[in-house]
Amino acid sequence: MLPTWFLSMWMSNTATTVMMITIVEALLTKLDDTVEANSGEAAIEEALGKKKKSLKRLRRFATGISLSVCYAAGCGGIGTLIGSPPNIIFYGLAVGRFGGEIPVNFGSWMAYGMPMSLLCLIVTWITICLMFLGPKAFFKCGRWKKKERPMQNQAEFVKEATSANSTEKLQDLEHKSDQEEEDDEIPLDIVVIVNKIAAEERRVLGPMNFGEIACMILFILLIGLWITREPGVPGWSRFMPVRNDSSGRTVIFVDDTQPTILFTILAFIIPATNPFCLHKNKTETDKQTRKRINTS
Repeated sequence: MLPTWFLSMWMSNTATTVMMITIVEALLTKLDDTVEANSGEAAIEEALGKKKKSLKRLRRFATGISLSVCYAAGCGGIGTLIGSPPNIIFYGLAVGRFGGEIPVNFGSWMAYGMPMSLLCLIVTWITICLMFLGPKAFFKCGRWKKKERPMQNQAEFVKEATSANSTEKLQDLEHKSDQEEEDDEIPLDIVVIVNKIAAEERRVLGPMNFGEIACMILFILLIGLWITREPGVPGWSRFMPVRNDSSGRTVIFVDDTQPTILFTILAFIIPATNPFCLHKNKTETDKQTRKRINTS
């Protein structure tokens, strides 16, 4: 929810939801494949009633994480002036009616909207956790590591159940497993698998490259210009020209649009790879790029 909330403050709620829900679907697909691969023989699980319970927990987890993305995007949309279209429409109507002297700007909107947005996010997170994990599971989250049961223990359980020579031994194993699940009362195996998948994906991504760092710096500088244009005290906009129209209203020639255009142009100018380290690159694409630069 936190990444969706943060992205939704700077993007449309719909665009953020569409982008994040695809990531959620990929995660759930991989989670389903992992659970199926580690669940043991289907016949044993059907006999013990595990498969139906696992699928029920997985559906509940999928519903909760999917709804959390949608609600987090809605919470983030009220945090900034560009977070959602209604915010921009309201600002445009206010400027058109009262001119550029209105006290609403990017900084003042964030001062008003950010605390409300963060409070809504926290309340939504708690509500979703209580609805889809349950009160006991939510307040026992600090005991997960003590009670988590690795996937290899499940494999040992299935192996032991398969090799059981008597019905009594199989029933004892089933009773023992059910007792452990009653103690946990949350899908700890799903949480463990999700953490492993996330760690693996982070490892595959690797460190940030030059282009990603450059985009992050441009984004931070753009937000800084938006906030400091009129932060409640005279900002950098006081150095820009201001005129009055025929009706006496103040006309401002520089607003939040100009920094956006400037950094958009810079994003297309700055190269994706560090131009001072081309000699260290060994790929064929980098060699061709270096050749074009040298011949130009």
